[in-house]
This record gives sequence, C-alpha cells and structure tokens, in this order.
Amino acid sequence: MTMWASETQRSQTRLGTSSAATASSLEGLGTAWCVVLILLSIVWPRYGFFALGGALKATPFTFLALATWPICAILCLQSTFARRVIGAFSASPWLSAFFIAWLGWRTFTAAVGEQPDMSLQVVGRDILYLVPVWVLIVGVASRPAGLSALVGTIVVATALVELIAFAELTTGKSFAQLIGVQFAGNQAFVLGASEVQFRGGVARLKSTFTHPIVFGQYLTFAAPIVAWSAWRHRGVLRLVAIPALLFLPIIAWNTGSRAGLLGVGIAMAFFVALVTLKAARRPTHASVLALVAVGVLTLAAAGPLHSQAVSIIGGRTAVEASSSLYRSAMYDKGMNAIQESPVTGFGDGRSPHHAGFYGKNKVLTIDSAYLSYLLDSGWVGLLLVIGAWGLLVVSLVRSALRIDTGSETAALAAGVASVMVVFSILSISDNVSLIFIALGVAMALRFQYLTRSASHPQPS
Repeated sequence: MTMWASETQRSQTRLGTSSAATASSLEGLGTAWCVVLILLSIVWPRYGFFALGGALKATPFTFLALATWPICAILCLQSTFARRVIGAFSASPWLSAFFIAWLGWRTFTAAVGEQPDMSLQVVGRDILYLVPVWVLIVGVASRPAGLSALVGTIVVATALVELIAFAELTTGKSFAQLIGVQFAGNQAFVLGASEVQFRGGVARLKSTFTHPIVFGQYLTFAAPIVAWSAWRHRGVLRLVAIPALLFLPIIAWNTGSRAGLLGVGIAMAFFVALVTLKAARRPTHASVLALVAVGVLTLAAAGPLHSQAVSIIGGRTAVEASSSLYRSAMYDKGMNAIQESPVTGFGDGRSPHHAGFYGKNKVLTIDSAYLSYLLDSGWVGLLLVIGAWGLLVVSLVRSALRIDTGSETAALAAGVASVMVVFSILSISDNVSLIFIALGVAMALRFQYLTRSASHPQPS
C-alpha cells in the first residue's frame, strides 16, 4: 500500500512538472510572438503587400496578426494566461467598454453607410488585425517581465527605422528602392508611398512608413520611451537607446513634418512633467532640486518656444502655409457635410469623398483623423473615439504616478498623448496600432496594481 502511494505521488509530481514546463513554453511562445508582431507593426511598411494569388495579398504583419487569433486561443487554454486576460478586462471595465463600443459603433455605421461593402472591409481589417494584438499584449504585459520585453522591442524597432531613414538620407532612395522589391496593391498609392517625397525641393525622410508625417508621428511616440531606456536601462538595450535618442531629433527634423517636431516636443515635455510629479510625491533632496531646475528651464524657454510653435503651426514657408490653408478648407467642407448625417455619418472610408482634396498621384486624402471619424461615424463615433483614447491616457497617467511603478509607464503615456495630438492633422491610420499596444499595456498595469493591492493591503 505504501509503495502504491509513493508511486502515485511520484506520478503526480511528474505530471505537475510536465504541466509547469508546458505552461512555461506557452508563455515563452506568447512573449516571442508578441515581440515579433510589435516589431513588424513598426518596421515593415504598411504598403508592403505581397500577392498571394488572385485578389489576396498580405504583409508579414497582417499575416501574423491574423495568425494571432489561434495563438491567443491556444494561450487561453493555459489557465494563468486566461486568468490574466479576464482579470485585466475586469480591472478596466470602462476602458475596455469604450473601445469595444467604439469598434461596435464603427461596424454599425459602416453597415448603414453609403457603401456598406467597402466600409465593412475597412472596419473588419481593424478588428481582424488589432483586436488579437490587443488581447495578446494584455496577457503578455501582465507578466512581470512582459512590459520590459515590449519596451525593449519598441527601442530596437526605433533604432531600425532610424537606420533605414539614415540610409534614405545618404542614398536618396526609399526603403522599397533600397531593397529592390515591387510591392502589390493600388499602383498610384504604392508609387506615392514607396517613393522619396519632396517639399520645396528638399527630400523628406519617411523610412518604412507610408508618409513623412506618419514617420514623424511614430517618432513622437518613441521619443520618451527611448529617452527612458537611455536613462534607466542597463546593458545592450541602453547601448541601442543612447544613439537612437541622439539621432531622433535630427531625423524628426528631416521628415519635414511640423507635426512631428511639435509632437516630439510635446511628448518629451509631458514625460518630464510626469516624472517630476512622481518625484514630488516622494521628496528627496535630488527630487526637490530637479523640480526647481525644471521650473527655471520652463520659464526660460516659454517665450522662445511659444514663438517657434506659432511659426511652425502657421507654416514656416509658403508651401507649409498653403498646407495649413488646405486643412482649414477641409474642416469647413467637413462641418458642412456632416449636417446631412450627424448621428451615423457616411460609413468608414467615406470621409475623403466629403471633405478631401486630391494630392500627389491623384490620391484623394483628408488630413485629420478626428474629422475622418466624425464624417465616417457621426458625432457619436467621434465622442466614442475621444472618450476611449482619453481614458487610455488617463489610465496610463494614473499608473505612471504610482510610487511602485516604473517611469516607462510615464514614457508610454507621453507617447500616446503625442500620437493623439498629431492625429489632429493626420488621417492615415497606420499608427492606430500604437494605440492598441498602449491599451493592452494600460489594462495589464491596472490588473497588476489591483492584484498587488489585494495581496498586500495598505494600512488604513
């Protein structure tokens, strides 16, 4: 009887060890998949489709994003991953509800819009590609080492796109021309997106992005994250982050994007403000001196920075001033058009037809994501997207100001806020993926905080 009990105990121990090894392997798979997915979402160009036969075409990012659905299903079979995902959604009910409502309203307005087939395809792509990324990041970032892996991926991706931009600057060739690949898709769009762009005879860097402003917007997101990594990280990642940070303002300047320049400044100012506020909650001699120094520098820079900002917004050249006038005309057209369908708009992808202008290669464009959401989904859709994105920034700021969290959360909050600012003059939605990356992290941080609070309650 004793021998049988001992054998049973050994069998249970082996089963437990095997289950733990399987769970660890699945967690490793999820983290690795998430790292590759984020890297491709930044580094691979969104216009870089490969023909798969017939009308089918895909980029490495879209292919892996679709494959993330079964990956998430497999990971959810592992109980700890599923508990983290469910716990994170339960810990952030308003945040997750606003994003789900926003996607749901877009689907509804697309179905009742002017061209339901086309509009549902636009919304469907966002749901198919971004929702699984959102869920995967929630599960991965909820682990203690998960957030560090994601931050490291963003730093490495930033260094890569800066390196490609430097090659573009020195050779005068775009990414597509450098690798010598002809991508599939609408030829007018692919040609405009893959060629080097100029303004006033000066080349504008765009690295792997579809437009210089899109590249500039990404740099506004990455700037505080790279700065934090150069400041606080150790080892190889710091060696990558320091040169990336030093070259980032130079590359941002050479995008020729006023929004990118202002966005980088806003992101870094917001980041410094959050770090300073956090330091003020736990005062030391060093933090008090830092507060004083930041105050003095802010007052000294207020006048010159204000005049420069006014100059940049209005346009430093005749071409930039003309661009600002076009955007003003778009807003006028949009405000008149929305009166026809103020509640539901006209369906996703229809905004350029109501307020857009023809640009390079006769591509119809519109220059504000918020104007696009208004015309596509009506005033309800605009309020939902502003509410969802605003709650995201508030959630990240709350996490950033807690004593027990790292400053990388402050960097992420500053990056997302600056992305939202640049969307006021940019309608290309490539960098919406950054919003969903930050969304997953914000929900994971909230879950971690509530879990720690439950395990270690504070004395009243």
